[in-house]
Amino acid sequence: MKNSFITRDQLLNWLDLNAPTRAVQRGLRSGLPVVLLGGFRPLPNSNRPGWIVLVNTKAKREYYVAIAIGSGRVPYAYLTDYIDWKDYCHSKHPLYKGDIPEIAEEHRELGTVERVNNE
Repeated sequence: MKNSFITRDQLLNWLDLNAPTRAVQRGLRSGLPVVLLGGFRPLPNSNRPGWIVLVNTKAKREYYVAIAIGSGRVPYAYLTDYIDWKDYCHSKHPLYKGDIPEIAEEHRELGTVERVNNE
């Protein structure tokens, strides 16, 4: 499936069907908060653009999932172990702006590199 994400719901629905682990999928279906951090160019451990989503689970775990746009504009998801906020896109488009644009912009300006635990 080629990238045709226009809304947050489309992105999260795709992630639900293509989650990198069952724990992420359970978290997406749990009803707990899911935070779209926004668009990043490039994503961590990649040279591809895409988005980072924070998924919470009932087991009180947090999973940071990168959704990259691969060759042929085909998306794929993977867990990431850090966020380099200087690569945050800060666009006006809601999908790239994310759910916490003020916090993301502050981290981008500071050049924060945040280690996240996906274990």
